Amino acid sequence: MPNNWFDDFYKIYIEQRSEFIDKLVSFVAQDTILFLDDCKGASEKIKEVNQLLGTNFLICEGIEVKEQNLIERDKVAVYLNSISLEKAALIYLVATEIRSVLSAILFAEVKISATDLFNLTFYEELEQQKVWGITDEIVYRQSQIKERLSYLEKVRNERSLS
Repeated sequence: MPNNWFDDFYKIYIEQRSEFIDKLVSFVAQDTILFLDDCKGASEKIKEVNQLLGTNFLICEGIEVKEQNLIERDKVAVYLNSISLEKAALIYLVATEIRSVLSAILFAEVKISATDLFNLTFYEELEQQKVWGITDEIVYRQSQIKERLSYLEKVRNERSLS
């Protein structure tokens, strides 16, 4: 992980902030943690997000997106536009690693560690690996994600982005 990875992205983020926010907001209603039932405390994390953002996201049953979750997207956009550029860039980078904007927000607000974040958002994948096993490619991919999350946690803490 290059030491300037975050800084390089941050420069791009400054120039394209609205596009990055639009992209994040477009994924919120299908956020990974909204489909985890109560696995690994997902409902508790959703409560934390709802308190933090003043939203009312709901856990989905099956593959159907809840209408309420579509309504709440605008509040996420307001939040992302109200925080510092660095913090918003951090959320974007984390969200793209873990496929969860809401969990990335919790991470940026120091409500969850990098390790717990990985375990929560990759819960289903980790459970499937217990049944089907794990390949060298999966081990490598997961280690890369964990390394990037650790790096981003260090950036968050060193720069007091929370």
